Amino acid sequence: MGNISSPATNFVNSIQAGSGFVLGAKQDKLVYIFTNNNFLNDGKSNRTSATEKAYHNMLSESESGKYAAGDDFCVVVTSDQQAACVSFSEHADVKLCCTPPTSLSNVVEVSVRGKHCMALTGARKVVCWGNNDFGQCMIPSILSSSAVVAIKCGKVNSMALTNSKTIHVWGDDSFGQVSGVPPTAVNIVAMSTRGGEHLMCLSKDKIVSCWGRQSENQCDLPSEIQGWTVKIDAGDFFSLALTSKKVLHWWGSFFDSSSTTTETPLVVSPPQVKFIANVACFSAGNGHFLVLLTNRKTVLAFGRNDHGQCDIPDSIATCGGIAQVSAGTNFSSVLTKSGKVICWGRNRDVGH
Repeated sequence: MGNISSPATNFVNSIQAGSGFVLGAKQDKLVYIFTNNNFLNDGKSNRTSATEKAYHNMLSESESGKYAAGDDFCVVVTSDQQAACVSFSEHADVKLCCTPPTSLSNVVEVSVRGKHCMALTGARKVVCWGNNDFGQCMIPSILSSSAVVAIKCGKVNSMALTNSKTIHVWGDDSFGQVSGVPPTAVNIVAMSTRGGEHLMCLSKDKIVSCWGRQSENQCDLPSEIQGWTVKIDAGDFFSLALTSKKVLHWWGSFFDSSSTTTETPLVVSPPQVKFIANVACFSAGNGHFLVLLTNRKTVLAFGRNDHGQCDIPDSIATCGGIAQVSAGTNFSSVLTKSGKVICWGRNRDVGH
């Protein structure tokens, strides 16, 4: 991946990295797919490829700005509040994810992760579809009489937040993700299911709760973050918290130390003190994370680097400033202040 050209200044104003592709939302709320150094949908496409026409026609309907990038597929909310999907693979699980229930309508939010999808309707009800091996699509009956205000789709779990600021979790319970919700998880204002098999939430009082898999101490919360945290995120085996003092704390590991793989992955380690100051925003991928400092010019990357996803390109320093960072599965992406997307790391054809 590299510097992806865009047809006009201020072309994109937000991005979200998936697995081998980046979704970008334009100021007119159209959603575009960037992959393999090109933008597939420029709003003026006259390509004859049936596949690319399908991408363009589906995504150009999305005027809501609601979109979610998954593994080899993405879901967007169209202007008529339908959930539309673009797939990059013929895998059975991807096909399931790209087959929303025919009765689904009035969609206001979507979330995807792993092999299943979630949607929130205007009636504040949750709809799930896709792989259900762990019961992650079996919506708890209590939610039928509750007003849901936010949803988060995890790798093997689903999470919903009601208007009473109560979270509900369902799906895999191998590490207590469902049965082990801590008592501190009350008055919730934000949730994170980005971690592989551990979950996080943030309370109105800026208290972080973390539970589930603990193999790499990814749920050992630093005392310094409690009462100060304003944003949370997680990778497969690590967790992140940004405080109101613009200090980013991290804990856990960038890989599974219990793995039978004999080769230790190449890792770019962050400071041993495990915090980074002057942070404007950050983003977690599966095994690495990106940090944008408050000068809006300096991007840092830490974690797995087996595909060069932590090797910051020289073009970052000369691009005129960064608006956003977004970490994908094995690659990294940034959105410049001029509306261009720069990517680096694993450069693969999506769907393979």
